[in-house]
Amino acid sequence: MSDLFTRSASLSRVVRRLRNTFELWGYEEVFLPTVETYRSELRDGMKFAYNDEFCIVRPDITSQIAVNLKGRQEKLRLFYVSEVIKKGVAGTWQAGTWQAGIEFIGGDKKWSNVEILNIAISAMNNLGITDFYIDVGSVEIWKNIAGKVPGYTDVILDAVSRRNFAAIDKLPIEDSMKKRIWEMMNSRGKSSGFSQVDDVVSEVNHERIIVDLGTVELHSYYDSLVFEIYSPRFEYLIGNGGSYRIGDIDAVGFAFNLDSLASLYDARKSSARVPVSGETPSEACSRAQELVKMGIPVEVVMNENRPS
Repeated sequence: MSDLFTRSASLSRVVRRLRNTFELWGYEEVFLPTVETYRSELRDGMKFAYNDEFCIVRPDITSQIAVNLKGRQEKLRLFYVSEVIKKGVAGTWQAGTWQAGIEFIGGDKKWSNVEILNIAISAMNNLGITDFYIDVGSVEIWKNIAGKVPGYTDVILDAVSRRNFAAIDKLPIEDSMKKRIWEMMNSRGKSSGFSQVDDVVSEVNHERIIVDLGTVELHSYYDSLVFEIYSPRFEYLIGNGGSYRIGDIDAVGFAFNLDSLASLYDARKSSARVPVSGETPSEACSRAQELVKMGIPVEVVMNENRPS
């Protein structure tokens, strides 16, 4: 495992490029508090009690934005860079995960889905990562299917989210339903026959976007479109997202796992810095100032052979 400063430098290089991409698409950075008063809508995070009040540290960002926006009716394009503490096995807490993500709140549902997916593609391209794919599915489709089997809805949804067909095969339900679920779990291509997914994928019209109905992310707030971003070069997800609602407002967003991106990002492809030197610190820094004004990245080289 890399030390703190090596990891920080790696994440910083990725974050600079992501911020640039998000800002170019018209998104404003939001800075959220580290500690929130506990509310049941907040996901993940580490809970603690202080002065007879329950609080939560570093919760899931989408849920944190949602609880702070309740009652507001406005269109917002936001992005964030933050650490999130996720719950581990058997209720334990694991180390924080650094994320960078965006949220489009209050836009037309179809248009915002298309925009968000295009931004994910832009971000990957801006990082020079071209061997990636985005699998798109729908929670709504599966809830409609599972709802036709009263008593087993939650079991089916959980099994599909884990791609565990064996759990479904054991259920005392009709074989025709099992076959339908199997076919849907293995449906993968450029269309699915479900307009709520196909229309969005068709509008994005990109070779890296794939309809995969087996992709189901069961965050409690996702209600329709969901997607996962991955690369065959890396065993873990690069990012994931989906659509949800804040009251009666449609919203959609996604988050990148920064450690995953840093593992794929080749810093050698980033813009080289211009070395700047001078006879004195003042001379070197004056030259650097002029280059920085033009947007040119610099590295001031100290003349260590001259007396101080």
